[in-house]
Amino acid sequence: MPSSTTDQAVEKITAELKQWRFGPGRRSLILPERTFKSAPERNISLKGLKLRKLLQWKHEMFGINLDWSSNAEPETEVMLRRWFLARPGDQNKPITYAEPVALANGEGESFLRYRRRTIGINLSWSAEPVYEWKVLGGTPGQPVRTGDNVAIFNTSVDGTGGPNGDFFVYFDRPAGADIGWTTSPSWLDSLGELGKELLGDDAWRAAALAAFGL
Repeated sequence: MPSSTTDQAVEKITAELKQWRFGPGRRSLILPERTFKSAPERNISLKGLKLRKLLQWKHEMFGINLDWSSNAEPETEVMLRRWFLARPGDQNKPITYAEPVALANGEGESFLRYRRRTIGINLSWSAEPVYEWKVLGGTPGQPVRTGDNVAIFNTSVDGTGGPNGDFFVYFDRPAGADIGWTTSPSWLDSLGELGKELLGDDAWRAAALAAFGL
């Protein structure tokens, strides 16, 4: 597509990809944790802006054990503050945009990692942190705050036509949790006219990454 059209589409898609909020309802810096119980006051919730609901651990018959809450009321948000971000090294410095982090929920095998599976999103759990995630949407190196609209990116996802990974998004599935990647079949179709603009031209993903500072 022409560069002017690409620029307009990338502006739209970057707004579309910023579909998450850590800790909605309060504004603070996000500090890392080594484990769920190491600094419980740092635990946060994770809200999906497409459904306006909270992502949570939940037993599923198919796919990974994640699902959406029935609501995002304040008491539900407090109850679902079970997410945390981990980094190696400095535990007192706030999490910053575009730094590699581990994304985790709860105790035990807390950490999410990319791994192929037959049903649902290609994710699995790990007992050890896997630093393959990045929070995007602000200036790289600047602190991420709760309440910011952000994109969540995984650097290990394959199938994108390149080595750069993929964005974690809401995705309506017939089985398994309604989450996916931008390369999930029919995700672009779900975007309507915007999806039609981008369909068949994979350059938008690299342009979106550049717009996010990667």
